[in-house]
Amino acid sequence: MSSDAQHVETPDVGEIEDPSPKIRFRRRGLRRQKLCPNCLSPVQPAGSLSGWLLPEEYSCDKCNYRGHVFVESVGDVKARESS
Repeated sequence: MSSDAQHVETPDVGEIEDPSPKIRFRRRGLRRQKLCPNCLSPVQPAGSLSGWLLPEEYSCDKCNYRGHVFVESVGDVKARESS
């Protein structure tokens, strides 16, 4: 090494912010409600073959949304029904 090299301080591992999104694994025991991405109303499977022969497709009766994308509720469905 040469004597002209500068010392660069590196931050501790705890100081570095992680910009990547956090991935959470779902618990298999909880049933979560599937909600429409437009109006946040519950969605139903669009057809009888949806998810078996064809990709899962959902429909919303309130805003007439039909598509593969849905929002999942964070809380447990059973806890919501009892309130």
